[in-house]
Amino acid sequence: MKRKVFLSLPLFLLVLLPRVLPAADSPVAAVTDIAQQTVTVQQQTQKAVAAWEKERQELLARLQNGKIEADLLRYRQKKLRRYLAERRNRIAKLKQGIAERQVITRELEPFLDQTLERAKEMFQQGLPFLEEERQQRFAGLDATLNSYDASLAEKLRRVLEMLQIEARYGHQVEAYDRVLTLAGKETTVNVLRLGRIGLYYLTLDGREAGWYNPDGKTWEPLPGRFLEPVKDGLRMAMKQRAVDLVRLPVGKGGRQ
Repeated sequence: MKRKVFLSLPLFLLVLLPRVLPAADSPVAAVTDIAQQTVTVQQQTQKAVAAWEKERQELLARLQNGKIEADLLRYRQKKLRRYLAERRNRIAKLKQGIAERQVITRELEPFLDQTLERAKEMFQQGLPFLEEERQQRFAGLDATLNSYDASLAEKLRRVLEMLQIEARYGHQVEAYDRVLTLAGKETTVNVLRLGRIGLYYLTLDGREAGWYNPDGKTWEPLPGRFLEPVKDGLRMAMKQRAVDLVRLPVGKGGRQ
């Protein structure tokens, strides 16, 4: 008994076969053509899927980058707000400083003038030493304070310089020669200056000592008991002996 052999074809091929093949073509050629078309479609589909996957990955990357950029933008905005707050605070302080400097500027210039006038008064009322040097300094400072071209900083510097020099006089002990009018005659004497406390003189022959009396603003002789203390003071000022205490009249009333 002969076996029957059945050729199995996909149903869709059997359906399409009459439409795609001419009636004269063989069944094998028709199947081959359909298979090739199927492979072509599958290849095109795979290419389309691959292209879409690539585009999807690109979109995901862009999305991720966009998220990173958004986070960075939010961070920068936060920083900028802090920078802006700090700048505003600094500007407020600068405005306050400018206002304070304007007040100081208005009040400082008259203060400098008053300081110079008080220094001149102290010079007139104090002990007469280095008169020419100090008068020249006061005159130069007065010219600076009344100069339109001099800056306020320069005026302040000059006044502070004058005050420092005047203050330094109070700590100095010095000896120098000077011509004084004593008993109606000009006499060269050795003068001892003890800061701003007292001025004393000793005649060149060493026989007479005296002092500047601030009450009467005159040079007057001292009793004989002060002769040696004046000599000792001169030796100490000229560094001819060790520093020691001496008893001399000072201030108004000649207190010892």
